[in-house]
Amino acid sequence: MNRRTHSPRRMHLGLLTPNETSNIIKRERERRRLIRYIQVRQQSNENARIIREKVKAARKREVTKIKKRITDSIVRRMSRERSIFSPVKTTPDGIRASSTSRRRKAILENEERAARRHMEALERLRKERQARRARRITAIERRKKAEREANLRSRLQADRIQMLKK
Repeated sequence: MNRRTHSPRRMHLGLLTPNETSNIIKRERERRRLIRYIQVRQQSNENARIIREKVKAARKREVTKIKKRITDSIVRRMSRERSIFSPVKTTPDGIRASSTSRRRKAILENEERAARRHMEALERLRKERQARRARRITAIERRKKAEREANLRSRLQADRIQMLKK
């Protein structure tokens, strides 16, 4: 006579009222729904992370390809310029040496001028910063002085009002 058609869990729920049973079932469904929702979010986050990594790797590969192309083109251009501007074999060695020494002198002069301009620019920048700092400090001092004077006036006025009240 003791037939078990329900699971032991179901039989335990049989001891509860129908409302309690439906509430327990609803809570369990909600709990499982939330767990599924969390799992889906985790999966989507993982998929997004994988996609971001793939995109980053592809971008890195592309950047390295572009860098390689640019450096190759620069090397080719430099070798072409060297072959075009290389001194002709028929020129005497003395002429070739004097032209290179003139070039070196010009390069050194340009570097010296650039260094001088750099130092002048740094000096100008330092002076501008000092002037800006001085303007800020004077503005702050003026503001503090105005606040002190306003406080003094308000104290004097408050003292007069209290004297009149007495």
